[in-house]
Amino acid sequence: MKKLSLCIFLLFLVSCSEEKLKKSAYDIKIEERIDNILNQKQIKLYYWSPRKDKKYSMLRIPGKTNIFLNEFDYVHIVYNKENLKIGHVGVITDMNLNKCLKERTKQMNIYIDKFDLKDANIFKNEIKTLNQETNIIARRTKIEFPKKNMWIYFTCYDATNYKGSERVNSDYRFEKYSNSYANWVRNIKKLKNIN
Repeated sequence: MKKLSLCIFLLFLVSCSEEKLKKSAYDIKIEERIDNILNQKQIKLYYWSPRKDKKYSMLRIPGKTNIFLNEFDYVHIVYNKENLKIGHVGVITDMNLNKCLKERTKQMNIYIDKFDLKDANIFKNEIKTLNQETNIIARRTKIEFPKKNMWIYFTCYDATNYKGSERVNSDYRFEKYSNSYANWVRNIKKLKNIN
């Protein structure tokens, strides 16, 4: 009986320690090294890059993998190939635009309260950006951290008028960008503010 109790206790400790290893995808830090978040096997398994890129690699991690604590469809993580530092994190959930706009407001308020950001430089006005290649409209509100060279976006991507061969859903995204990665993206994509 003592051995059985000891085994149950050890199993409980192991399961608790595994849960502690998991972290929220929302808490991944910009400029943190990707190999502090995922092991090499995971990095190879979830490598995803729709275009060949010499500077950055992208990982697309399905929510069902149970690596992170949150419920979502995907997490995108982009890191610099040279120094392995993370430049972008996107937590993505497919949903229609009307639901997304409500979810965006809810999640932004939760985040502001959680991190006590009421005095941060918050732009509550929505910024609309059109990707002229795909016709996808990004509707963003953002929190800016100039001292940390980081932006956080709460975004609804409207794919209603998408131009492309494969089907693309509209979705909600929580996104963190380093300034350097955000500028790099703006330079390679045809983005245009429309408001």
